[in-house]
This record gives sequence, C-alpha cells and structure tokens, in this order.
Amino acid sequence: MVLLYLISRLPLTQSTTCYYHIRDLRCILTTLDFDTARTIATSLVHSKLDYCNSLYHNLPQSQLERLQAIQNSLARCVTSSSRFQHITPGLKSLHWLKVEQRIQYKLASLTYSSLQHNIPIYLWRLLTIPTNHRSTRSRSVVTFFKPSVRLETVKRSFSFAAPFLWNTLPKEMRQLSADDLSVCLALTRGPFHKRLKTHLFSKSYPPYQSSPLLPVHLELNSELPWTPIQDQRIYKSTNPIMPGRWRRG
Repeated sequence: MVLLYLISRLPLTQSTTCYYHIRDLRCILTTLDFDTARTIATSLVHSKLDYCNSLYHNLPQSQLERLQAIQNSLARCVTSSSRFQHITPGLKSLHWLKVEQRIQYKLASLTYSSLQHNIPIYLWRLLTIPTNHRSTRSRSVVTFFKPSVRLETVKRSFSFAAPFLWNTLPKEMRQLSADDLSVCLALTRGPFHKRLKTHLFSKSYPPYQSSPLLPVHLELNSELPWTPIQDQRIYKSTNPIMPGRWRRG
C-alpha cells in the first residue's frame, strides 16, 4: 500500500519539475528554431513524463489529467500557441502521443521485449500463453491468458495490464514467426514499434465523425463553424446574442 501511495504521488512531484523546465524554455524560445525547441522539450520534459510511466497504468483519471496538462503546456510552449487555443492540433503536428497512449506504448514495448527476447526474465515469467487454441486462426497470433482479478489495485500490475493491452493490438502485430524459430513474433523491433505508434496515434487523435443525431452531414468551416452542405433549410443563425441557436428557413 505504501508503494501504491508513492506511485500515485509521482504525478504531483513531477509537475513541479516539468513546469520549471517549461518556464525556462519559454525564456529562450525566441532564440531557438522549431526543431531545436522540440528536441529540448523532449529531452527535458518528456523524459520525465516517460520515466517509469508503465507504473501509471490504470491511475485515477484526475492523476492522468494532471500529467496531460503538463504535456499540453509543453506543446503550447513549443508551438507558441495561446492558452485559449485548442491544443489537439498542436499535439498532432508535433506527432506526440497523449499521456495515456504513451503509457500503453511503454507497456506494449516491454511486453514485446519479454516475448521476443525473454528480456527481462522476471517480466517474461509473468506472462502465460494458453496452449489449447480452439481454431487455427488463433494459432497464428500470440494471445496471452488474462488472469481474473477483483481488486482494482491488482489491475495495475504488469501480469494483468500487459495481457489485457496486448490482446487488444491488431492481429498483424501479433503474428507468429514461421521462418525463424529463435524468435516468437514475425515482426522485428523496428517495424513493430512503428506500427504500434501508428495504432496508438489513431487512438490519441481519432478522425472526426459527425454526430448521428444530426439530420445532415456537417463540415467544419473557418468562418462559419458549422455549415450544412445537403439540406439548405437548416443553417446557422447569425444572431450575435445567441450564435449557437439553429433555426429553419
């Protein structure tokens, strides 16, 4: 319980150090180009956010939001964005995974190393692959046995989090090696991590989808935020008092 308490306090202790480096970076930002500023931000702040971040899995949402606020502030500093602007386009332009997906990336990377190279050995011993596959399709991919737990604190352990996250990855990333018997998976380290980031990047920034409750398809316009393109009888009101109201013509 003491260890879990200390882990839950890590986001609070890291926030002070990270914001200190962000303030220092703002002071010299005018003398740096974009690539240099991004490199400094990654080495000083992201390195602290990623340090042992696999322990942050299944943390309370309030703690994850605290870490995400640090990354948002860092992205605003690097991109010179206003605090009133939406930060998602800035994060996407920097090709940064959000905090929750960075935690999942670390867990999946540790699981790959344990499965492919048996390193580290103490993590490899925590993973169990069931031997009684029911179909030939399931034999071509690696699927871990998920232990049944009741306590929420146990769900933060590697023995539960790693199988749960690994089994949700696309099947082409979990294909067994058919040629080389010295390794388990078909993908080598480089292509695996490349596909892993692409998969998690789509989870961090899902494509825009219109609401199913609206009768028409809407597209984003720089001048009029919501502009109908099919049914011209419904349009955005230009009333400055109530700009968000809809009315029919």
